[in-house]
Amino acid sequence: MPPSLNNAYRNLRKGGRALTDAAKDWKAHALWHVKSQRLPVVSGSIVLIFGFERSAAMRSADVDNRIKFATDALVSAGVIPDDKHVVGVAASWLPPANGLAHCLVMRAHEADFTFQPSPDGACGGWLYSAPQLMETA
Repeated sequence: MPPSLNNAYRNLRKGGRALTDAAKDWKAHALWHVKSQRLPVVSGSIVLIFGFERSAAMRSADVDNRIKFATDALVSAGVIPDDKHVVGVAASWLPPANGLAHCLVMRAHEADFTFQPSPDGACGGWLYSAPQLMETA
């Protein structure tokens, strides 16, 4: 799980800010996991769909504070060339399972999603509508 931006940086004595040790550890861990999947590079205009597993300890956390670190991990791993190519982002909390962040990376012209909340509204997911193939005779 990416750190919240609220907890990712510490103030330096002489001014400025630096990543916390926890944020550095997460970045290294995420980079290894993303690279180990050997994902293809996605270029052009890009849409990112994130799902972050929400533990009971994170009930007051903001889902949008997780996006920047997750996006930067995709750039560092070479899955997307630069986050300036990201034209759309959606994120949701997922039920807790193994504490991971999940991401779907796709070209913007292929994107067609619907949000489906859980019955209690505490989390939900983005449902991808795959393009329909035309039948040939």
